[in-house]
Amino acid sequence: MATTLEAPPQIGGRELPRELFEVSGVPEDLSGNSLVVEFETRSLYTISFIDELVFEALVHRKCEQLTLSGLSERLQGVARDAADHHNVSERLMLTS
Repeated sequence: MATTLEAPPQIGGRELPRELFEVSGVPEDLSGNSLVVEFETRSLYTISFIDELVFEALVHRKCEQLTLSGLSERLQGVARDAADHHNVSERLMLTS
């Protein structure tokens, strides 16, 4: 099962991924489930938000696959680095 969320524009901070998931009703345990987060082009997102989003979804909530859609090349690199750091890069997908 896949859940799709839209990231609000101009979001940042390490605590905000957890808040986004809680407000959206995303369960604490996503084992066996996929999550898609769609980002608005030309919106501002911080490195810390992307880093924590990858950790929260793939490590803490054990999401089977996280797809991040619409990130700039720079933030895609941040997401890849975060996934590599936590040894979950095989479960991260990046799309335009």
